[in-house]
This record gives sequence, C-alpha cells and structure tokens, in this order.
Amino acid sequence: MEQNTLTLEKLSKWALSTKKEEIPQEVIEHAKKSLVNWLAVTWAGQETEEGRIFCGDNTQGWVLGSGNAVALGVKRGVSPMNAAFINGANAHVLDFDDTHLGTVIHPSAPVFAALLSVIGEDAIVSGSDVLGAFSVACELFIRIGISVNPKHYDSGWHITASLGGFGGAFAIAKLMGFNLKQTVNAAALAGLGTSGFRSAFGTMGKPYQVGLAASNSVLAAEMAQMGADGPANFLESNRGLMITTDRIDYSAFDDLGRRWEFMNNSFKPYPCGVVTHPVIDGGVEIHNLGIAPNEIEAIVGAVHPLVNELTAIQNPTEGLDGKFSATFLLALSICDGFVVPAQFNKECLARTDIRELMSKITFVNSKDMARDAVELKIRLKIGSERIVRIDHASGSVENPMNWKQVEEKYYRLTSAWGKSKQDEILSFLKGFDAAPRASTLVEYMKQLSYV
Repeated sequence: MEQNTLTLEKLSKWALSTKKEEIPQEVIEHAKKSLVNWLAVTWAGQETEEGRIFCGDNTQGWVLGSGNAVALGVKRGVSPMNAAFINGANAHVLDFDDTHLGTVIHPSAPVFAALLSVIGEDAIVSGSDVLGAFSVACELFIRIGISVNPKHYDSGWHITASLGGFGGAFAIAKLMGFNLKQTVNAAALAGLGTSGFRSAFGTMGKPYQVGLAASNSVLAAEMAQMGADGPANFLESNRGLMITTDRIDYSAFDDLGRRWEFMNNSFKPYPCGVVTHPVIDGGVEIHNLGIAPNEIEAIVGAVHPLVNELTAIQNPTEGLDGKFSATFLLALSICDGFVVPAQFNKECLARTDIRELMSKITFVNSKDMARDAVELKIRLKIGSERIVRIDHASGSVENPMNWKQVEEKYYRLTSAWGKSKQDEILSFLKGFDAAPRASTLVEYMKQLSYV
C-alpha cells in the first residue's frame, strides 16, 4: 500500500468490504479458539484481588454507570464503556491472554471487550458476524503494530494499549454496519486516545491501560456514529501516530486479505509474558530431568535481549512483579515443575528454595537467540554441566497450543462454573460461527456474573 493521506480510509474500506463468507475457515476457527481463551482468562482475571478492584468491590465510589452491558464478575448491568474497561483490564490482569509474538500485541483483550460491550439482548447479529468483525479488526490491529515497530515498542509504548483502540473501533464499526465515513472517524478518534506505557509493567497499570484502550474504542465508535470526525491522515501526519515511532511502514498493509497475520497470534500456556516462556519450558525440563535445586551450583541462560529488557526484576515482592522476573520464573519452574496463576503471591515469592536458586541464575543477552528460544547451562555442585535448549517455546507459532490444550486451560480457569456449565458454554463457543444470536454469549456472561 503506497503512502498517502488516506491510509485509514483504505483500511476501513478493506474492513467493510471483507465479507464474513470470504474469511478462510481456518481464520474463523482461530477466532473461536481466541474467544474460548479470552472468556477463560477474563473470568480468572476477575477472580483475583486486582480483578475485584477493577470490578469495583473495594469502594463505594466506583461509579460503573447505568446500562445493560455485562462485565464478567459484576452483579449488575453497566455502561458499555465501563463493561469494555472492566473486561479489557481483567482479560489482561493475569498476563494469560493471547499474544502476537512479532509485535507482542495481545489482540483479544481489548477487541473482544469492546465488541461484546455493544451487543444488547435484542441485537440482530450472529456468532459469525462477531467472529468476522473480530478477525478483521485483529488483522488491522496487528498490521498497524507491524507498521510502527520496532521503534514504537522500543520507545516505551505498551503496544496492546497504545494501539488497542484501533482494534476495538474497527471491530465495532464492522459489527454495527457503519458506513465508510463513520468507520474512518471511529478509527481516527480511537487513535487520538492513544496511550499506554511500559513503565506500568509489573503494576495494575498494565491491565488498566488495556481496559482504557477497549473503553476508548467504544467511545470513539459512539461519537463517530453520532457524526463526530477525526483526522483521516492520523497515520501519516507528523503530529499523529508518527510521533510514537521513527517511520510507518505502509508495506505492512500490502497483502491484506491474501495473507492473515492473525494466524500468527498464539495462546499462552503460562500466565506471564511470552518472552519468559522458553525460560519456563527450560525450567520444567530441568525439573523433569530430576535435577534438584540444591544440586545446582549456577545457571547461565542465553536469552533474547527482550528477556533482560522486560523481565529483569531481581527482587519481586508482589504477584504482578513476579511475572516480570525471569529469575523467579526459572527458579519456580525448576522447583515446582509447573507455573500457574496461584503461584503469583507473596508467600511463593518468599519461599527459601526459590530465593536461594534465584541467586544462582544469570541471564546473558544473545543477539542470535530467537524470542521463543533459550539455552540454559546448568553447572552442578558435583562438577558436571548439563545443557538444556528450547528452540520453540510452548505456545509459540512453531509450537502452538492445539484445541485440546486450550480446552484444558479453559477448564482449569473456569472450574468455579461446575463441569456441566463448563461443558455447555464450551460447546456453544466451539459452534459460535453457527449461532444465530450472538447475544446468547452475553446472556451466558450475565448468568455467570449475576449470582
């Protein structure tokens, strides 16, 4: 796509002209898997202490706004903007949501949160309408991310939050049948709400920003539908998105519709950043080899530079900053042989066996190491050395989670529903592309929350 002042218009035209019947079935299947994963991690997110804060449990002053939109875990209807915020934040609070490894975008968290907030009980939209809008929006969201990277992310922008408004706005515009002008304006207005900084990593600010992106996209779509306009040249203007990067690579949009970058979106087996997943896989393998923590003299890990850039917290004291400590995650996976959400608490962080092993771990940047790979050299006290190498981490594009694994994750995270309800909802979600009423999903969310 050649540079011009109408890039948002071209992207909007593609979004609106792409018929759901034209979307490859493998893409729709991937979108259904994303929905199952999103619902499970959002439910589990709202069960956490942080999630309950987002749901408004801890204060009488949290005004959710009146409305009929559903936020998982909130016992009454709220405004669409607040539903999008709460669901978007809680989808990301565990850092267990899907990830496009090339951009480190988590597309489902803001996009599904925005989409589902505008589906009322009487909405005449089908499951295939929702999946089509979601797939198209995620494709554009990811490609905009590709066009501004690596400088955008490297400069400190939290890319899921900073660009998430585009995804939500395109999704709503597609689902609600906006015309071209409304769609361009929705995307432009969402762009004006660009925010999200990596300084928030390790705090509740990280999921908070994702919730803001989802909420921002709902507001932008509502305003565009009512006639508000925004800068159609937002991607080209030197005073627009360009200020967040060193250049915008318009070739990222050249093969829209011929190749789906969304298919490179992956699902997480561990509730933390994907750059640490090869480290955790390596730790689990060390555990399975029968190497006890007290037998280890030292471990030196050769890692992609992002590991030390993003997850270098050496003394984590809270559950959230534990997710950004590669040394903790490696020690944890060696000691226990697994990593699950329940381990991210103060008690686990303070365990003597984990702390002692953390002091023996060093990570060294390797420019030749892929993001989904790691090499761990383990020096044992008896004088021998073992090497564990992970070429492609679990959940990566080359080693993806299959349907069975995503279902197992779904069942683990939604155990509070009971097996019968879990089976019922999973069956509905796996057949969502044939569901005549997408609002049935919102009704399920209400049943789970209004108890």
